[in-house]
Amino acid sequence: MKHFLIASVLLLLCSPCFPQMRHLDRKEESKRNEYLIEKSKEVIMTFGPDYFRDYKEPVISEIQTVLEHYSEDPDLKDKNLYGRKYYTVTYLYDKSKENLKFNFAALVEIWAEDGQPKRVMFGSGLGHGFLRTPYKEWIKKDLKKSDKLEETDIFPYIQSPRINTGDLIRVVNDTIIIRMIDY
Repeated sequence: MKHFLIASVLLLLCSPCFPQMRHLDRKEESKRNEYLIEKSKEVIMTFGPDYFRDYKEPVISEIQTVLEHYSEDPDLKDKNLYGRKYYTVTYLYDKSKENLKFNFAALVEIWAEDGQPKRVMFGSGLGHGFLRTPYKEWIKKDLKKSDKLEETDIFPYIQSPRINTGDLIRVVNDTIIIRMIDY
């Protein structure tokens, strides 16, 4: 009984030391948002540091649920993803200064039950999913090779070309042919 009591006290004392946050949907909103921003920044700075924007607070979604189409992938059927809950943290960019394929610089989805990233997507359309191999396993595996990620694991910053209506040349077989001048 004495050993059980000591072990219980030690567990209670050490539990705040674990950086992992469980059941985000049960946390106070300010603590949850703080964690979501911190984790999403970590993921962005790991895979696409050029897409990180801090001039404006990121947009944090309400809790969302994975739809059935994820479970249609035969490789992911055993992952039991249908019905899992997650949050999305979206980092916007100044559209007067840059032009990306999507309306965000970076977007990170984070599982509600364990606080781990589901995927990261950048405004260029590039990104990385963590469904087959969870984020922390992927990072551990990759970092065993060296102190930092391989250069090929980091997504480059790519802007989309700006298309002016005056750049339209012609339509050939229902395909618009344009002259790319302004990048």
